Amino acid sequence: MGRYYSGQISGKFWLGIQSSSDASEFGVDYNDIIRYHVCQCECEYEFEKGPETNDDDDDEKSNLYCSDCYSSHEEHMQAMEEEGIELDASENKNTWFIATSEIEYKFDKSHIEIIEDKIKTLEREVGQYMESYKIIENENEITYDYDLPDNIKNSINELPMIARLCFGKQILYCLQKYDTCCFYAET
Repeated sequence: MGRYYSGQISGKFWLGIQSSSDASEFGVDYNDIIRYHVCQCECEYEFEKGPETNDDDDDEKSNLYCSDCYSSHEEHMQAMEEEGIELDASENKNTWFIATSEIEYKFDKSHIEIIEDKIKTLEREVGQYMESYKIIENENEITYDYDLPDNIKNSINELPMIARLCFGKQILYCLQKYDTCCFYAET
């Protein structure tokens, strides 16, 4: 079983070779996708920069409830209590939502230079194995095709760099065509 990514670009991560967060190597951090309790709305959430549970700061508390469905933190809390969802004060930020098994990346044209530099570095290392690489664009979906050459199949050291180079070229192509490259990745 493999993990997939989809959005403006799509494909499958290389099983046992490539992590779901491999795009972070190109200068963009991901956002976790969460699903709120009760309403089941999904949104992006930056855990490392997320809100602290401080009752005195309304701006920080506003991220702890679904503002699309509820007008306040307290209203969402009441709906959760009515549904029988118990809150654990020691893990308050994790009780308002369920972490999904997806992360989201949002690249924009300001990232092109960083990606180009990383691709150049990878091409110096493993570019000789990229003869069969090609971008495939069908309607609004950008994928790629790549056949691993026979002379590399037994060399584990180069495989992560090849996978990253294929992925980076796909991201760069999307950015050059649309000025953005947004996609979700299964974790």
